[in-house]
Amino acid sequence: MSETDTFFYSIPTITYSNNNVKNIFTGVRLKNSTLGNPYLFYQYNIEEGERPDHISDRYYQDQYRDWILYLSNDIIDPYYGWYMETNLFNDFIIQKYGSIEKAQLKTMFYINDWANDSTIITASEYEDLANYQLYDPISNNYIWQSNKRFYEPEKRNLNNVVTHYKRREVDWKVKTNKIVRYAITGSSDFIPDEVVNISIDPSYTGRAQVLTSNSTSVTVQHTYNTVTTNSTVVITANSYIYGQESETLCSITSNTVLTENITNTDAIYWTAVTYYDYEYEKNHNNRDIKVLEASAAENLITEVSVQGIENGRL
Repeated sequence: MSETDTFFYSIPTITYSNNNVKNIFTGVRLKNSTLGNPYLFYQYNIEEGERPDHISDRYYQDQYRDWILYLSNDIIDPYYGWYMETNLFNDFIIQKYGSIEKAQLKTMFYINDWANDSTIITASEYEDLANYQLYDPISNNYIWQSNKRFYEPEKRNLNNVVTHYKRREVDWKVKTNKIVRYAITGSSDFIPDEVVNISIDPSYTGRAQVLTSNSTSVTVQHTYNTVTTNSTVVITANSYIYGQESETLCSITSNTVLTENITNTDAIYWTAVTYYDYEYEKNHNNRDIKVLEASAAENLITEVSVQGIENGRL
């Protein structure tokens, strides 16, 4: 019996439809004592087009020991949990989101974009940062906010007084920037999460993604550019919402801002993370893996042969 056969032989057997079968839902992980020992692993960066069996053959002299790599890196799905080369990744995006363009256009959430902002401001510039009131729907009150929260001290003088500030290095994330409800007339056959073009008038347009819709209203989130009225932008008989996928078109009669997590004042500190951005970073992170040292891998194989699988751990 091969060691690969031994591994699967160790998986518990259950009765299913009067047949004895392997319980494919058994969860298996390395012991914490193994995973937590940095001296047992090599850090490895997967090359473009490199498969698990390639690395397994190089480190363990056996292409069928790729399961050790999966266990070492908590990979459950060997297809999409492993780093996907460019062509495979693009195919994955198209299959999941319809097209690369759609994935790049649709927002998933927003992050505090400190990593891409190297701006250094003086103490006087820091003191001049905007203060404003933000409506809190939970308390039904307005609360004071300050853009000072996006900065932290960068330099102090000999008297320990802060002279310069840099962007605050904190990974804030919000689900959406704004939620707006529109009263409408006309068709309302929008597709949930589809991108819609919103035109208050020809000079003020924007887009958003559909949350919900019915015969009298459309609620959207992830707004971009001008999508609501203000002192200079008013709704006219030509104001409309158009669905890019459903091709649904309706007229706007009024709008109400339900939630505003990111105001126009502090929008410069945030960036939208698209579906494509999210999947790309996730796949990019999958490129860095841990490779169990060869002698430890031999011990692992022995444990499988002698002990089998106990409580979902080897």
